[in-house]
Amino acid sequence: RAEVPVYTVALGTQAGTITGADGVTRDVPPDVATLRAIAERTGGEAFSADDADELTAVYERLGSQLATEDEEVEVTNAFAGGALLLVLVAALSSIRWFGRPV
Repeated sequence: RAEVPVYTVALGTQAGTITGADGVTRDVPPDVATLRAIAERTGGEAFSADDADELTAVYERLGSQLATEDEEVEVTNAFAGGALLLVLVAALSSIRWFGRPV
């Protein structure tokens, strides 16, 4: 609903396994179809990486697509303008209440 694209990365191979704390080995292949469906539904893109080299390539590609650039913005004028406006409001209020600027 927020229209935020989700980019998914399926890590590992179809023969991937892990051994849990209980000593039992379980198959843990990545669910590529589900990850692809999530990416497509949100307007993102799905990637797969079987090893570290492919993962590095995926992250480099994502970084170049989604990178942001820092930009310095001068805000001194806005603060000075706000301060001037507050002084003007204070002076006008003083004139209204006391008949002169205090």
